[in-house]
Amino acid sequence: MGTNQNTHYLTAEEAAARLDRTPRYITHLCQNNRLDGVFRDGKAWKIPEDSLNRLSVPRRNRKKAGRKPDSVLLPAIGSTFLEAVSFNYYVDKTLMIRDLVNDHLTSVLFTRPHRFGKSMLLGMLQAFFEKPVPGDDSACFDPHQLDVPGCFKDKQIWKYTDICRQHQGKYPVISLSFKDTRFGTWDETLEAVTLLLKDELLRHGELLSATQDALYDEVFVKGLLSESLSEVQCSRALRTLCGMLSRHHRARVIVLVDDFDIPIQNAYAKGFAAQAVSFFSHFFSAALTGNPSLAFSVMMGTFGGAMTEIGGLTVNTILDERYSEYFGFTEKEVQDMISYYGLQDRMDVIKSWYGGYIFGVREMFNPWSVACCLARKGKEKAYWSGAGESRIIGEMLENRNPVILEQLLLLLQGDPLRVLLNMDGIVPGPTDGIYNIFSFLLSAGYISPSADDAPAETEYGTFTELTLHNLEVRRICNMEILSWVRSYVGNRAVEYLETTALGGHGVRLQNAVRDYARACIKNLEGNAEIFRPCMLLGLAAVLSTRYALQTGPDLGDNSFDLQLLPRPVFLSGLTKKGMPSFPGIILEIKEADPSEVSKLTRLAADSREQISLKHYDEDMRNQGVLNVVKYGIAYTGRNVEVVGA
Repeated sequence: MGTNQNTHYLTAEEAAARLDRTPRYITHLCQNNRLDGVFRDGKAWKIPEDSLNRLSVPRRNRKKAGRKPDSVLLPAIGSTFLEAVSFNYYVDKTLMIRDLVNDHLTSVLFTRPHRFGKSMLLGMLQAFFEKPVPGDDSACFDPHQLDVPGCFKDKQIWKYTDICRQHQGKYPVISLSFKDTRFGTWDETLEAVTLLLKDELLRHGELLSATQDALYDEVFVKGLLSESLSEVQCSRALRTLCGMLSRHHRARVIVLVDDFDIPIQNAYAKGFAAQAVSFFSHFFSAALTGNPSLAFSVMMGTFGGAMTEIGGLTVNTILDERYSEYFGFTEKEVQDMISYYGLQDRMDVIKSWYGGYIFGVREMFNPWSVACCLARKGKEKAYWSGAGESRIIGEMLENRNPVILEQLLLLLQGDPLRVLLNMDGIVPGPTDGIYNIFSFLLSAGYISPSADDAPAETEYGTFTELTLHNLEVRRICNMEILSWVRSYVGNRAVEYLETTALGGHGVRLQNAVRDYARACIKNLEGNAEIFRPCMLLGLAAVLSTRYALQTGPDLGDNSFDLQLLPRPVFLSGLTKKGMPSFPGIILEIKEADPSEVSKLTRLAADSREQISLKHYDEDMRNQGVLNVVKYGIAYTGRNVEVVGA
């Protein structure tokens, strides 16, 4: 790779002097892609000065500067705990240590959405509890510069001196992350688990030097190092490793597991779920149930699945109040951050885009999206897109269950949805019943309990009210729906509808609606039952940036089927692009008997006339929409007609 003649490059030694760090630390950053634009020149690293400036200011200048650098990364963006507390803005969540110690839980499983700080919390627990091994610097990427116990001296947990004195640095810790176990077969997945366990054994190098037979399981160690353990032996490997560490250190072991559900989710998607569920049920049950070597364990994931059936395991979901403040950011924490960065004027925007998650009874903010937003000077965007389980929305649509499509339509228009949830044993699939689907979406973070309606426990499950809680989630849902609409309707009909809607009303818009309706019913293969919800969902997604969706109440002929109200920016005068103000749109849809296929045009005209006779446009005109376009739609089988304008 050649250098850019307009860029000033530094060596690792020069960069280290600039930051008042060691060359070893700078090399670590380069090797782990923490600096943009770096490359090797022979054995030396070349580091763009601008990249270094974006990372941090020199440590020796921080106190004088009185604040961290404006471009500092927040912990949600790819930092480990030790990096975050040393070099970044850190939102203090250390009181979780106090609560875990005081609650005396043997094994606890937390389910929260992706990128809500689970890995950061596990890193915090490991840094606090892990017993240092003489001569071992694996727990710290830069041992000459970073004092691990010192990371907590200015944190809230330090006020609890008894806890720190009794527990800090007192335990051997096993830390496993299953985030990289997505493979196409069970054999490949089992191999990945074996390698993960092997890496953890090697991290505990003190075990390999043990010479006393009582401490050393030679068969296990040789089998794991040679990757020749049988599946049964591997299923007990976590318990065996606990026993070896406990005997060696003469202390009970803490087990920390991140993304435990990923290999199981992947197994469902790839068709070997039975093998995966059986193995991991034995794997975790052996280590977490009745294990005298275990002090306690903490597992983190998004979906509990079959693991919730392990005996003695306490499951904590987003419906639980306990520990709710540790996942994501509270409003006070966000306010402190935006004040720190001088972005107080963006608070309302950040709250409407990234707030609204109700964990227990507490409102929380998406930490990943807030961090990304602040890193970009408060620019709002759907940063969480692709980070969570948005695929489930597409799978719901592909399933084409009319009840679910109608419920999704209600959520999109801003109505709360009352459902019965089953938060125990959620299976990652869209075809396992309506309750499972909405429980899945809730755990994944795409819907949230209403702040005004507390969940009620019944003999059948948890009954609660759900909403689409912020603009980011709504935008992601619209993008998933629009992608699905384009896949089954085709780009031509969708693009024609979009472009004509921009231009106002008249014959072209009527033709666009007709083409879109025909494409819908054609690709649904005459399935009249789902034509209405599919068509309305598509319209909602295609026109969502310009219109607010409202479906009429189920009152037969006394209400419209769909109303598209122009959003305020498009209501009057000219839009930003100088286009005429947008019309309001009202649709009335009728399903005809198959014998009436020749009368569809007349039935569509009658539907359009019904809008005028019943004054369906009155509410819209009262809101200042003077230009209202009315469409009557009639369909049966593969045939549809549209009359309007």
